[in-house]
Amino acid sequence: MNKPILIIVLVAIVGISAYTLLHKQFNKTVEVSTVAPSDARFVQNIDEFSIEDLDLGAYISYKDVASELKTMSGKQLLFVGNDSSDTSYIEGSILFPLLNEFETPLNLDIIYVDMSGSEDVSVVNLQKVLNIEVTPSFVLVDANEKKKSYEVVSKLSFVSDEPFTVDELRTWFFDNGIWTGPYGKN
Repeated sequence: MNKPILIIVLVAIVGISAYTLLHKQFNKTVEVSTVAPSDARFVQNIDEFSIEDLDLGAYISYKDVASELKTMSGKQLLFVGNDSSDTSYIEGSILFPLLNEFETPLNLDIIYVDMSGSEDVSVVNLQKVLNIEVTPSFVLVDANEKKKSYEVVSKLSFVSDEPFTVDELRTWFFDNGIWTGPYGKN
């Protein structure tokens, strides 16, 4: 009589132990970082980083961008951003490391177009003014002061589902004649 009870207890102990071990093995939690591992060394605290740390050329509010571009000449590089986490990520984890990866930081004349306070701007308006659908975006325009016009030459938009990397931004800069430094990492 004791033998069947002993077998049942042993089977129960083995079953519970196997379940516990398998549960621990397949339910491990993984910490996900918002900063790519290769870029983490550049940003100590992304929440404390701001676009002012990049020392860009000029700041324009979105409502003034079309009229300001009509007073400029030649190719102009715009970074269209707002106070979102995606913009902070681009500034701190992509743009800042890219501009500072060499001993002498690159000096690109980037005009920051501030979308803060322009939350009610429609996609149709964004497409009409800058030919983009989302922010943050880099936009290269060819401005003609004499004709009081501008034309969008190229754009690179950051989409959370398919974010671009430092290398992809460098390639975009290079392909559009913006990149003045060596191509590739030092």
